[in-house]
Amino acid sequence: MGQRGRGERQGEEKDGVDTVKSTLHEFQKKGQHDFINRVYDVVNYMLSTDAIGSLTCVIHILGFAIAYGVCVWVTFFSSFVLAGALPNQQFAIVQSKIYPFYFKTMASCVGLALLGHALSQGEKVLLGKPDLFQGHALLATLHIILINLLYLEPRATKVMFERIRVENEERKGQESSRVEPGKEGEPTTGASDPQVMGRLDQETVNNQILELNEMLKKLNAYSSFLNILTLMVLKLHLAYLAHRLYMTC
Repeated sequence: MGQRGRGERQGEEKDGVDTVKSTLHEFQKKGQHDFINRVYDVVNYMLSTDAIGSLTCVIHILGFAIAYGVCVWVTFFSSFVLAGALPNQQFAIVQSKIYPFYFKTMASCVGLALLGHALSQGEKVLLGKPDLFQGHALLATLHIILINLLYLEPRATKVMFERIRVENEERKGQESSRVEPGKEGEPTTGASDPQVMGRLDQETVNNQILELNEMLKKLNAYSSFLNILTLMVLKLHLAYLAHRLYMTC
């Protein structure tokens, strides 16, 4: 009887282990099947029209938001803060480093906004007048930024560094004239007078600095005008996005 009871218990234990193994195997198969189904559903959603439309809208809003925020900061705040904290030459050098990066960032972000706008609207960009106008406005803004980046900014930087070089040479000349005074008792007449020659050199340098200042003012004025025009177009696009948001609410 004892051996029979032990055999029955061993048989029951073996059956229980087999049942647990089969149950775990079924759960494993079901889990794998559910995981594959979920991955398949995620891939289908990512490739669906709704998901692609949402992604293009995110690209549109992200590109526009960065471009608008950077443009407002650089136009109204950055220059005033730096001008009040740095000497003139250091301020000019810092600006020469900031503006190329600024225009590259603006071009990239406006390009993203234009791409997102074109993809999110689809046929509306070609058929709807407001959407078509906004697409052309963003494209024109991109061209304006590229003019600033590729034409105006490099020339303004070149003129600015030339002015700094002339100012430094003038400062060195003034210091050397103070250190080396003229010899006493030596006759000085006419154009050979060192003071007369110094005044002539000073006038030449001053005229050169004035010319460089005028050229730099013109380039900065053109660049500032185009930058303000860019900000105006971005404000117009902001109003367009606000109207679209209002219509969906």
